[in-house]
Amino acid sequence: MTHKNQHRLLILVNTYIIGKEKLALGIVNSLKSKIYADQYKQKIISCLENEKLSSLLISDPSEASFHLVNFRNMPIELRNIKYLFQY
Repeated sequence: MTHKNQHRLLILVNTYIIGKEKLALGIVNSLKSKIYADQYKQKIISCLENEKLSSLLISDPSEASFHLVNFRNMPIELRNIKYLFQY
């Protein structure tokens, strides 16, 4: 099976509500990537009033190599592996 993005790097960083913002900025600056976060997490991040971080947020997960995700999307369990193959 050949997947169109088989050589693409995807970094998932698990966050509770806030935290790991400096880590996120450091990684995406190195990768020259945007940050995907779901709507809920984007609203929370906007409350931090960090213009640099907010400017890197996108809502289309296929356009970012870096995803801020919840525990339910981490591929610890087999059922979550499908999340990775979407990108």
